[in-house]
Amino acid sequence: MSSGTNDPLLASLVAAQDEASRAVAVEALMERAAPIVDAIVGRYRGGALSADDLDDLRGTVMLSLMRRLREAPRDGAASIARFDDFVARVAFNAANDALRDRFPRRARLKNQIRYALTHEGRFALWRTASGMTAGDARSLGREPAAASVFVEVTSEDLTETLAAVFEAAGGPMLLDALVETVSRLWGIEEARHVAVEEAVNAALPAIASIEQRGYLVTLWNEIRGLRANQRAALLLNLRDSEGLSAIELFVLLGLATIDDIAEALEMPAARLAGIWNTLPLDDLTIAGMLGVKRQQVINLRRAARDRLGRRMKMR
Repeated sequence: MSSGTNDPLLASLVAAQDEASRAVAVEALMERAAPIVDAIVGRYRGGALSADDLDDLRGTVMLSLMRRLREAPRDGAASIARFDDFVARVAFNAANDALRDRFPRRARLKNQIRYALTHEGRFALWRTASGMTAGDARSLGREPAAASVFVEVTSEDLTETLAAVFEAAGGPMLLDALVETVSRLWGIEEARHVAVEEAVNAALPAIASIEQRGYLVTLWNEIRGLRANQRAALLLNLRDSEGLSAIELFVLLGLATIDDIAEALEMPAARLAGIWNTLPLDDLTIAGMLGVKRQQVINLRRAARDRLGRRMKMR
């Protein structure tokens, strides 16, 4: 690994000549990384995880990060251009892998709830000082009013269930608290340990097939060839057949890394990690990020799809 391509913060680690000096350098970097890791793990506070669970999750993330740092100087091809982004990316991936591994059914429910919140006009999803917050559209922008709520709902319709929960809460709720409430109402339990790969393959067998995997490899390469604004308009709104974010499919199926996607979107990996749980984004939000009008986002995405359609037919 050439030190010229690395964040100057890693200079001591790269220059370390023995295990003792390497350990000192890693320890100093871990101290810098700790607040970033705490902020990412803290996003899950107040949900299905207990205080002990959060401690375990933090330990998993820190261990993953320490291993990556210890291995980095030995890999001649590796480089860490921005250390803080690197920490955010490792922490984000480790946390999501751990949670998906432990709570695959709850993770899927959360995606379904997020989709309903962003596509049903009566609901809204927004960021507050407390975290991602959900509620009736009329309460948009308010801080969460309840950490949890007890309500009896017999409907199997998600929209009706959400409406009943918000009414009982008397205001907006943290997204994770909402997911926990709906999980309890619908009796969703994690009956057994399910690996990340198994959860993906069970939910998306067609996409996980060899043929579809090859198609997605080609598609990803073509997406990378789009103009920057076209890539952003497409990827930030990209959905699978159920309306959930399809970006994570590229990651979960090993077709692209978080770095690859962040590069395609021309944004730091840390920023991508910050918006990951809100994907797919609506056109108005994307317009604000790109500094264009909503209709321009629609036009950019249409142009991207037209180009991709033509290119994929030529394959």
